[in-house]
Amino acid sequence: MACVICNSKSLEKLESPMHNRMVIGDHRIFEGGGVKRVICQNCGSIQTLQDEDYKRKISRVYQNYQPTDVKCYSYGENRQFTSPRLQTVCPKVVASCSLPSKGRALDIGCSQGEWLDYFNQLLPDWDLYGLDICEHFRDFVLNRKRVQGFFSSIDEVKRSGVKFDFISINYTLCACDNMMDILNCVHEILEDNGVVFIIDTDFEVHPYQLNVIEHIVYFNQSTLYSLLARTGLEILDIDFEHEKKEIWAFAKKSTEKNDSNLYEYNKRKYDECRVYLNRVTDTIERYIKDAYEIGIFGTANAAIWVLEIIRQYDSLVLGKNIFFVDENEEIIKNKKCIGGNPIYCVDNIPENAIVFLPFPNYIADNIMERYEKKYPRVKFVAFE
Repeated sequence: MACVICNSKSLEKLESPMHNRMVIGDHRIFEGGGVKRVICQNCGSIQTLQDEDYKRKISRVYQNYQPTDVKCYSYGENRQFTSPRLQTVCPKVVASCSLPSKGRALDIGCSQGEWLDYFNQLLPDWDLYGLDICEHFRDFVLNRKRVQGFFSSIDEVKRSGVKFDFISINYTLCACDNMMDILNCVHEILEDNGVVFIIDTDFEVHPYQLNVIEHIVYFNQSTLYSLLARTGLEILDIDFEHEKKEIWAFAKKSTEKNDSNLYEYNKRKYDECRVYLNRVTDTIERYIKDAYEIGIFGTANAAIWVLEIIRQYDSLVLGKNIFFVDENEEIIKNKKCIGGNPIYCVDNIPENAIVFLPFPNYIADNIMERYEKKYPRVKFVAFE
């Protein structure tokens, strides 16, 4: 087995968190054990070991994978807004790039084509294309406005001979075991003046990303920028407003390729995140002993992971009410989340409940500021 970035076989095994439990990116618990994580001694990238056990697990995951309408949480003074994440990001990207009125755009990992729809609303004269390995998305994508083609592999894109003025990879690259092939393809099919935009989640800010089973490489900004430099993509200095938990890159074609080794830095950051997740587990165990109403704020991957950790202490939670809390009315309408656990709006949190806040610190702090005084008989628990 070799590094998925530099192909080195110098992979060092990393210690796993206390409860090596995994969730699936479509907000489900993975019922099949943990994964092995390694760091490449040559380039420093942290990744999931691509052994036969993992390949069997990920094959099961993708057999029933369902795209999710991921929400983007934006926090301001005493207010919180939710909207589909890609709908929030797309206008900022288009404005930041100053894209022309006409061109050709490709979305890699397009799923059902939501990004292409948002892009079309802003630049209606562009020709659009989607790429996704899930062939069953083809009809969804081809029925979007201005979509000219759907590809199911990078080889298919290259054979088409189409060149692109803009290429996007949204929250997808970290889950690709052929990411170097993808980026080399991007370099080949990108027009000389074209722009590629990549956005993903930063595990340094959001350690819960270590618990998502599809993630093959765990990105921070240094890892992403180094990866692009290896394939001859030069980072553009573009001011772009984004959430702290996200990393992003605008890049163009370059004739130079640069390698770097982030081993010491990334190993230290991984250990910090692992220790943080262990503290989360300890905190959960400490609080659920005496609580009969146990809440989890949010319904995304981190919240699902917290539920799975709570489930490990079955003797402590037997007969207790475990519920989710959300501020999004569309989610609350579902009334029940994974495993049949109820979803409450904040006003309906039971008195004397504890509510865990599995978010990056800046988001958890915002929630605490808005709700602690308003609901004094609820104990909101942020993780440190």
